[in-house]
Amino acid sequence: GKGISKETDDISSSAEKAHQLLNLVEDALFECGSFLDDEDKGLIANLRDDRRQCSMSAEELLEYIAEWNTLARKHGISPYQLPSCHDALRKEFHGGVEA
Repeated sequence: GKGISKETDDISSSAEKAHQLLNLVEDALFECGSFLDDEDKGLIANLRDDRRQCSMSAEELLEYIAEWNTLARKHGISPYQLPSCHDALRKEFHGGVEA
């Protein structure tokens, strides 16, 4: 009867909406892949260019990161807070301001 037709319409509408959303996801994935692969402006190209400018070897960089994390643990803070913590300690040492 009439209830079955309404349910069929609801299912059809839901299926169509899901199909549209999946198409949007597919388009976004394609665009992301194209951006990553872009030889001039893509993420990989930028990372490659930045890596060429870095004078440290990969091993030195990993050692630096490990030391950074060790220092953060020593002070009981997030590694991302180290610069502001260092600045506060420097100000305290040089200017007598409390950290």
